[in-house]
Amino acid sequence: MHGAQNRLSGPTGATRAVGLIGLLMLVGCGNARPGPTSNPARGKLVINRHACGSCHWIAGVAEANGTVGPPLSHFGSQQMIAGALPNSPDNLTRYLLSPESVVKGNVMPNQHLTGGDARDAAAYLLTLR
Repeated sequence: MHGAQNRLSGPTGATRAVGLIGLLMLVGCGNARPGPTSNPARGKLVINRHACGSCHWIAGVAEANGTVGPPLSHFGSQQMIAGALPNSPDNLTRYLLSPESVVKGNVMPNQHLTGGDARDAAAYLLTLR
């Protein structure tokens, strides 16, 4: 333990410790930023698994013929998400993770997606034109 304290002491060690803490916070929070690892094919599976089609009509998704929520078959060409945010991968991922935090009183339920599932679902929805 004494050696570890020496490595983290001083300006260089403090800088490393702050960087490490920042990295751990990103990993621990599920870092919801879309990135090169988001996968539209996995996103389609996420949408099926969470039964998004029970409320939304989504062409190309089995049994996605719901009429409670808006149709999502051309979601990628929409300008806005829920009338509140510009349509982008970051914003859509944020919305999918917590709809109520984006639009107060939103009727879309929180599906308790992981950051990866939200990124993948966003990647799939953004392909729909």
